[in-house]
Amino acid sequence: QSVMLKATEQPDGTWLLNGVKRFITNGDADIHLVLARSESGTKDGRGLSMFIYDKRQGGVNVRRIENKLGIKGSPTCELVYKNAKAELCGSRRLGLIKYVMALMNGARLGIAAQSVGEFYGLPAFSACPTGEDLLRSYEGTPISRAIVHSVATKPSNVESINNFIAEQCRLHPEFIGFATLHPDYPNPEAEIERVMGLGLKGIKLHPDMQRVNTDDPRLMRIYEAMEGRLPLMVHCGDSRPQLQFSHPRHLAAVLKAFPALVVDAAHLGGWGVWDVAAPLFEHENCFFDVSSCLAFLDGPQLCAIARRYGTERVMFGSDFPIWDPARELQAVLEAGFTDAELEGILGGNCRRYLGM
Repeated sequence: QSVMLKATEQPDGTWLLNGVKRFITNGDADIHLVLARSESGTKDGRGLSMFIYDKRQGGVNVRRIENKLGIKGSPTCELVYKNAKAELCGSRRLGLIKYVMALMNGARLGIAAQSVGEFYGLPAFSACPTGEDLLRSYEGTPISRAIVHSVATKPSNVESINNFIAEQCRLHPEFIGFATLHPDYPNPEAEIERVMGLGLKGIKLHPDMQRVNTDDPRLMRIYEAMEGRLPLMVHCGDSRPQLQFSHPRHLAAVLKAFPALVVDAAHLGGWGVWDVAAPLFEHENCFFDVSSCLAFLDGPQLCAIARRYGTERVMFGSDFPIWDPARELQAVLEAGFTDAELEGILGGNCRRYLGM
C-alpha cells in the first residue's frame, strides 16, 4: 500500500510512470505489469492502479540486480522509471485490491507446491499448479471428484486460505473443499461455522508443517467443535526424528478423546512408520488415504497394509501436485486388490468418510 511510483495520465489516454521499484521479479523482462499510484493525494491501496509497460518504449533502466541466495534464473531487479510510457490495465484504483490479489492467489499455489515438495524432499509433479491443472491431471481417467485443501502455517493465513478454497470450489464443482485451521487461531468455533456456510466439507491439519502435536491441548477445542459435524483430514507419520508432531500415537489419543470424530489418517496412517501405525487405529471412524505412499510400497505391501486396517476404511488419494493422479490410480489398480475392494477404495469408502 506504500507504493510511491507515480502514474500521470496524458491527453492521449496513455500514462507516464516515474519513480523507483525495488526487488522486482523478472525486472529485465520485455513486458512489465506495474503497480503505480494513479490517484494524487492517496496513501493507501485504493489509490493504486495496474499498468502494462513495454520495454521497447524505453524510459526504464535496471539500476541493480539483487544477489540472491537462490532462484538465480529469475533476476530480481531495482528499476528506475523516467517518463516510461504505459497503458492502464483494467480499471483505475483496482490495481492492488483486485488485480494483484488475483495474481497472488495463483502465486500461492506455486509456492505451496514448491514448499510441499521441499518438505518431503521430492520434486513436484506440477510445479505451479492451478485448479485447471488438477482437472487436466486426471482427465480421461475414472476420477470425477477431488478433495482440495491447504495448510495455514500461521493464524493470519486461515481466513484467506479458506476463502480461496471456497472460491476454487465455486469455480470447479468437481472439487470438494476442506478448510484449514491453526492451533493459535483465536476463534476456531466461529471459523468452523463460517466455512460450513461457504460450503466447505471438512478440516485439514498438518501437524509437522504447523509445528504442533496432533493431540496438543490447543487443538482440542477444534476437535470438539468438529465432532459429529465435519470430518478431519490430518497428515500422519514421518520417519524423520525431527518431525514427530504427527506421530500416529498422537492421533490415537485424539480418537480416544473424541470417539465420534471422523478422521482421515493421511498417508495410510503414518507415512514411513506403517508398522507402528497399524495397531493404533482400530477405531471405526478412522479412515486412511493412500496418498504419497505408492512410490514407496509395492503392490503386495500396499495390499497387506490396507487389509490389516480393513480395506473398507482405505481411500484413494494422490497428493497432487507432488504426484500424478492418473499414475497413482494405475498403481492402485495394479496392486492386487479384488474388484470389491477397489469399489470401496476408489469411491465408496470416501463417500462414507464424507457422510455423502
